[in-house]
Amino acid sequence: MSGKPKERKHPEEKCSCISSIVHQFTELPISIITIVGENEAIEYGLPQENGYFKLPNEDFYPYNLFQVIQQITTQAGDVMEFKVSKKVTKLLPFESQPVTDAMDAINAIMFNVTSTEVTESLNKSWKSMDSSVRNNNPGILQCIQTVFTKKGIKKLAELPKTENDIIMLMKEIPTNSIVPQLFQQALGIKVPKLGISLTVGQCYNIINDCTTPVSIFKFADSYTLSPIGYLIPSEIKCDMHSETKDVCQFVNSYNDYINCRLKDLNVIGQIRSEASAFNIDAGGSTGYNVITKNAAHDVRTKFTSLREYRQFRLTLANDIALDSDFESVVRDLPRFDLNDHTFVTKFQAFFQRYGTHVVISCFGGGSIEIEATVQTSGNLRSVDDLQKFTFQMKAGLTKIFETNVDSTYTDTHQSHSQANLTNITYSAYFKGGDIRHHVQNLANISSTDASRRISQWIESLTIQPLMLKTNMQLVPLSYYAEKINKNAAQNIELASKELFQASLNYVPPPPPPPPPPRPKVQPPQPENSGDCLKAGTLIMSSDGHQLPIEMIRSGDMILDIKLKPCKVIGVIYMLLDCKKFHGFSKTNCFFTGGHIFARDKSNEFFVVSKE
Repeated sequence: MSGKPKERKHPEEKCSCISSIVHQFTELPISIITIVGENEAIEYGLPQENGYFKLPNEDFYPYNLFQVIQQITTQAGDVMEFKVSKKVTKLLPFESQPVTDAMDAINAIMFNVTSTEVTESLNKSWKSMDSSVRNNNPGILQCIQTVFTKKGIKKLAELPKTENDIIMLMKEIPTNSIVPQLFQQALGIKVPKLGISLTVGQCYNIINDCTTPVSIFKFADSYTLSPIGYLIPSEIKCDMHSETKDVCQFVNSYNDYINCRLKDLNVIGQIRSEASAFNIDAGGSTGYNVITKNAAHDVRTKFTSLREYRQFRLTLANDIALDSDFESVVRDLPRFDLNDHTFVTKFQAFFQRYGTHVVISCFGGGSIEIEATVQTSGNLRSVDDLQKFTFQMKAGLTKIFETNVDSTYTDTHQSHSQANLTNITYSAYFKGGDIRHHVQNLANISSTDASRRISQWIESLTIQPLMLKTNMQLVPLSYYAEKINKNAAQNIELASKELFQASLNYVPPPPPPPPPPRPKVQPPQPENSGDCLKAGTLIMSSDGHQLPIEMIRSGDMILDIKLKPCKVIGVIYMLLDCKKFHGFSKTNCFFTGGHIFARDKSNEFFVVSKE
């Protein structure tokens, strides 16, 4: 139920209005029974009692509907003898105020497109497409033509040629399934596929902590345009996800490292490992440093720390088909018997090929690995010295990350703890992104230049991304094997436990936290400026999180100025001066269930901050 706040809490006025309208337009000679229904109960977070949603007027939905229907069917008599006259409803005249207001909003989002060789070619190809395609994608042609107009690309000879330039162009264009076909047909531009191993959908050997080169899924040969500008398999969903993740952990043993890594991969359990000859050194994945008591003296010791720059997240679809080869292998698996060498060999071959798990989600972007090297000088003579050294190194690496780029990168850091460590130096290793911006020895360049190079490298991560290894979501192979043969799935779990001395359980992602209480602060006052809200502007989502406006998608729930959730049912992008602007003001780019056009001048959304 929509309407004014007063009507939502006390809908009698609206019910009366509806009754009169129905009576007027149908001329039914009987009273009209009106009941309030709620079609967005879950989205509005209505409380539930005994399976029913409690409305603001204390009614319960849909129980109130059932009650009225029962009342009509049990108490009402036949009402077939009255006359229903024909009623024709005319459209409102063009000069009426509601139409005028709507047209002002519609005209505000019309784009001024210059007629050029490129725009005419796009227009010609667009007209040749099926009418259903054009009707289902209104405005997309104008959006694309505006991009080329703003970028000054007028002739076909000026179109981008290299893959990087094409991706830079695609990032300026709204994600739409028809875009690749239109570009190919009108401009001869073939949108490239993401040419790296996507990791998602691949098998994973958790014992070796690495992916295997096979997948248990059958991917169709179909691709969709992703928000990063590349084509990706249709079975994989891509969401923009800008986040920085630091990994800098010090553990006392390799077993502790394994436990930390399992937790990072969202797996609970344990894997036994023999006491190894690990000395003070980086062990396992970058960012995990294993320290043991059998430390050698007078050696150069290295520690690592990792910073990931996440740009997007890939997630596997739920209904993807399994590969026929995998199905055949699972059906042929025997009953596991640790005392039968033949059976053991078969399961060993199975794990060698498919690993133990499947990657269903992971992040993409890039990372910087920081390696700290220190001359111990024979001063680590006790466990206490070792612990002090650990804390000191961790503090040093944390300082680097907190200040991003400073003298800690470029100078030799002199320590002054009881461990009396000297000559700690740092090296940076860039992973992913444009190799031209990689810098290994930051001591050769100034701090300002290093900051500039890192910023340029971050901007290149969506064009030349790397699939990252932390916080992946894994599902055990037995989960998918159970879809084929339940007994085989049980034998896979038993074999994993016996062969690897591992007891592993999948931990599903936790449900999202409940929305926090409504903020008590007053919403910001409307801006006098008529400019659009730029990228980076934070909008309050219905679950209480702050969402950058450029990440809002159709279906998202955001708060209006009354802190009432409303659903985004469409998004249009406006491009001005080669920059992407989002929503509101003169462009009126957001469509929601509660507003036809949303404008910041009327302050219809709860804006957390405006850039």
